[in-house]
Amino acid sequence: MKYRTVELDGIVIGCGGAGAKAAIVAHDNGAKIGIVSKCRMGKAHTVMAEGGMAAAIGPQDGPEKHFADTIIGGVALNDWRKVWKLVTGGKECIEYLESQGSIFDRSDEGNVQPRAFGGHSEKRVCHVSDRTGHAIIHTLKNDVLKRDIALFEKTIITSLITRNGKVVGATALHIPTGELVLFKVKFAILATGGNGAIYKYSTNSKDLTGDGVYLAYEAGAELMDMEMIQFHPTCMVEPEEKKGILVTEACRGEGGILINSKGERFMKTAKKPDGSPMYVGKLGQPELEPRDIVARAIEKEWEEGRGPVRLVVCKNAWRNEVKRLSIPAELHALVDESKLLDDDGVRKKLASMVEQFEKFAHTDITNEGMIVRPGHHYMMGGVKTEAETCSTRVHGLYAAGEVGSGVHGANRLGGNSLTDIQVEGKVAGKAAAQYAKTASHDNCEAEATIEFGRIESMLGENGIKSSSIREELREYMWSNVGMKRNEEGLKKTLEKIAELKKKSAGVKVSGARQGNVAWQEAIETVGMLAVAEIVVRSAIERKESRGAHFRTDFPKRKKEWILNIICEKGHGGISISKRPIEPIPDNLRKLIPEEKMRELYGE
Repeated sequence: MKYRTVELDGIVIGCGGAGAKAAIVAHDNGAKIGIVSKCRMGKAHTVMAEGGMAAAIGPQDGPEKHFADTIIGGVALNDWRKVWKLVTGGKECIEYLESQGSIFDRSDEGNVQPRAFGGHSEKRVCHVSDRTGHAIIHTLKNDVLKRDIALFEKTIITSLITRNGKVVGATALHIPTGELVLFKVKFAILATGGNGAIYKYSTNSKDLTGDGVYLAYEAGAELMDMEMIQFHPTCMVEPEEKKGILVTEACRGEGGILINSKGERFMKTAKKPDGSPMYVGKLGQPELEPRDIVARAIEKEWEEGRGPVRLVVCKNAWRNEVKRLSIPAELHALVDESKLLDDDGVRKKLASMVEQFEKFAHTDITNEGMIVRPGHHYMMGGVKTEAETCSTRVHGLYAAGEVGSGVHGANRLGGNSLTDIQVEGKVAGKAAAQYAKTASHDNCEAEATIEFGRIESMLGENGIKSSSIREELREYMWSNVGMKRNEEGLKKTLEKIAELKKKSAGVKVSGARQGNVAWQEAIETVGMLAVAEIVVRSAIERKESRGAHFRTDFPKRKKEWILNIICEKGHGGISISKRPIEPIPDNLRKLIPEEKMRELYGE
């Protein structure tokens, strides 16, 4: 078996915000480090994050408020230690990024000017127009390039090699050349992002196939709360080929409103049985409820025949919608036109949205509303890690950012992800570098030969194409494991996954080794099926509705389900267990209003 061997202290798998940060910190703490990524540096999914990153920097704000909002938004499923690290580390992240070149939007007085986001009780989402991820990733890229950090771009990790419960190596395929690579390492940091590719419509990059989750699972790490998948309330609906593209929460954060085909501001008019408002939202705007709530409200309008739902951000667009839909005075009165942006404000603060809708939908959002519907967006569950180190139970294996679990609980608040990747990237990088100082390299050539044989066996003629397997998987996941779930649909999908797994054994990839993207996709598809099965089995296990996980057959939230669902690799397949969540200490419990404590914990 011919392959190249690279020896390092460790590798970071993924070159997004979490991976770049982890590599920088690991290097600065003395580790000989490399970044291995399926895409080019600077092109990772972080570049697509638009709205901003949450940090308690306002004079009326503080980590205490941010902590309470995050726990409430996560519906009590959060790891409180991780949340506290997030909220206390946000300000430092902003200051660091600004010191390196990411200049956040400012007020006339020269101060960073955060915007409102769903579930946040203060304006705390700091932004660079609506291109925040782009600014952050290129700032970090420049930081990486200043250092002696090896880059292995367009390279997919196919397995982690462990011995005696510790990471000793990783196998990889360099896609452009078809070269096989063995990384002999003391540690690996997973920073691979989410699993959007297992769904038909997703805001994610197409290469977010759940690789990190699969690698960790196969290596013996635990996974947690994999049923918790976030569906972003606002995604593009048309044209069909652009369906699922993100429409940033910044639109609602800047005062945007949601209306149905009748012109009703439905989140304003909705009432509880006692006549009180169904949705209050933060900062007086019902559209700024947490994402799971807004997404279900929008989907209800579509399902009950009141679509299309439009998101209106501009004064002029609202006036045009009033005329077009002949909106009556009583509904017109539900909208405070002064809180909408004018044309210049839209083009300045939502520049990407202006460009996106002009280019893809031939829509001028300063003159009309944007047609929106929910789509897959984020993975709250993932690899189980320790808050203090981002380490797993496999020695030398760490995870940072979306691939990890715990910080967001059952629902992520907008803006917390970009903060999370910086905070956890720093934690993981430092801990891994410290671990490497006492760890040693070990032989892993025998395991590498077996793994390389496995992936080379996919090359051949007259086999099944992995693309057909992916299409079936995505369709079933979208239809049955989406925003609304039930036992029948989940079990039906489980049966389909079992069928697709058998079918995948016959996958063959024709053509040359060099630049064979189909080979990459065949490797990914194996992991996608495993990850999808874990999501489905976890969703079957949680017999309640909580946050983003909504069961139509178990529509109520139950106190006894304040626990984490843990998945690990067992002898006969996926082993599932339930684990109680560590109680929040008294000094932090006091930060959460009493009525919310009763609502969340039944107290």
